[in-house]
Amino acid sequence: MSEQCTRGIIFDLDGTLYVLRWMKLRMALSLRGSVGVLRKLTGARSVIRAGSYADRESLLAVLFQELGRRAGIGAQRAEAWYHERFMEAFVKLLGKSGRARPGLDGVLTRLRAANIKLAVVSDFGRVEDRLRALRIAPDLFDDLEAMEDYGVLKPSPKPMLALAAKWGIDPHEMVIIGDRTDLDGECARASGMKFWGISDRLSRARSGFVNWESTSAMLEARAKESGVRT
Repeated sequence: MSEQCTRGIIFDLDGTLYVLRWMKLRMALSLRGSVGVLRKLTGARSVIRAGSYADRESLLAVLFQELGRRAGIGAQRAEAWYHERFMEAFVKLLGKSGRARPGLDGVLTRLRAANIKLAVVSDFGRVEDRLRALRIAPDLFDDLEAMEDYGVLKPSPKPMLALAAKWGIDPHEMVIIGDRTDLDGECARASGMKFWGISDRLSRARSGFVNWESTSAMLEARAKESGVRT
């Protein structure tokens, strides 16, 4: 990231801005009685991941149809489960067990003070609610976006390019920070942005991923460099 000027940074949310061990198991325990539906959700989302829909409603309609078919509960019950059980459990779990990255607020504050634009772009909705549950102030970011609001899921570059246009920044001057090469990394490649992989597993260092401590140090350096130029 240091070889070029960075004027905008897009953060993934889950697996990037917070730590939550055994998340899948914890979600399963939170959704006792409907674990079977939960197990079908990833597969249902994979069906729509390659598509592009007119809007959020169109995307979710296809998701609920597919989830309902796979789980044998129908689209209407799948929709109710997703909003009333899954997303509610998701937010509550973050509030109970999720922990924001150490020093995150200070790093974000210094980046914004250096006139670097910041955003969160997540595959799932209720971004602001999830940040608040994690005790991360939403106003530390210039924009909060859910992929589904654009009728797509990662690795579509649509929301990233929309942010670049809104901010008036060349995509090559922007960085996407995330924990998955196949999603966040592909978003960066498709949008012409740089990708910075973050992981808590040392085994991923060979793939170019770094831990939060290294990520934080690089962000601090970028804030200082940008602050000198402004």
